[in-house]
Amino acid sequence: MKIGVFISDDRMKIVAEILQNHFEVFEMDENESQRHLKKLAPLLDAVLLPAWSVEPDGFIQMQSRGLYIAEFLESLSDECILFAGKDSSFLHHLSLQKRFWLKDETLLLRNAELTAEGLLARIITVSEKSLDEITIDVIGSGRCASAVIELLSNLNCHYRMITRNPERFDTSSDLVELSQWKKDDPSEIIVNTAPVCVIDCSTVSNWKDIKHVFDISTGFVGMDEKCRNHPFVRLYKENALPSRFSKRSAALLIVNYVRKELMI
Repeated sequence: MKIGVFISDDRMKIVAEILQNHFEVFEMDENESQRHLKKLAPLLDAVLLPAWSVEPDGFIQMQSRGLYIAEFLESLSDECILFAGKDSSFLHHLSLQKRFWLKDETLLLRNAELTAEGLLARIITVSEKSLDEITIDVIGSGRCASAVIELLSNLNCHYRMITRNPERFDTSSDLVELSQWKKDDPSEIIVNTAPVCVIDCSTVSNWKDIKHVFDISTGFVGMDEKCRNHPFVRLYKENALPSRFSKRSAALLIVNYVRKELMI
C-alpha cells in the first residue's frame, strides 16, 4: 500500500517514519512541485493531510508557508482514502473516502491528556513560583478542561473550576460560577478552554495585579481583543500543545487511528 504524508510539522514527520514500518510512504514537504504532486497522486492508496486539513482555496499550511494541493487532491483515485484531523469545505466535492481523526472520541480524550501535559509545561515555564504556591483557575467543562483538572488534582496542585453550569458538578469549594468569577479578582494563573469570549474589559477591571492567561480554546477567543493590552494581562495563545511537547505520543495517536481505519 502506498501512502502519501504531508510533512507539515515534526509530528507528521514522526507519523511518516512509523508508517514506513508497514507501508510504502511518500513524504511531501512544502517545496513539492505541482508537476510531481499530480504525477504521484494516482499512485496513492491513502493520503495524510495535516491535522488542520486544507483551506477552502486549496492550500495547506506547511512548516513555513502554504502549499497549493487542490489539483493534487482532485487527481487522487476514487479508491484512495484521505485522512485529516478535521473536515474542510474544499473536500466536500471529492468523491474519495475521507476519515477525520479529530472525530474519534478515544483519540480526542487521549489528545486532551497530552494537551494538559503540554499546558502544565508552559505554566511551569512562565510562572516564577513553585506549583504548590499558585492557584490555577480553569475555565470550561469540556474534554480539555477535565483533563487539565484531573492532572492538577493528581499532582495535588491548587485549582478552581470556573463554569457556567455548576449544577453539573458535585458541590465543591473548588467550583466557582463564571458570572461570579468575572466580578472578583481571580487567581494568578488562568486557563481558558471555553470556545467563547469569557474575559472582557469589565472582567479585567476587577483585577488587582498581573494575571497570566493561557488560552487553549479553538481560535483563541477567550479574551476580548479590546483588553489584551491591559497592563495586568499576560496572554499566551497555546496552540498544538501535543505536537510541541509530546510529539511522538501525538504521532502515535494518528498512526494508530490510520492503521485501525485501514484494518492493518
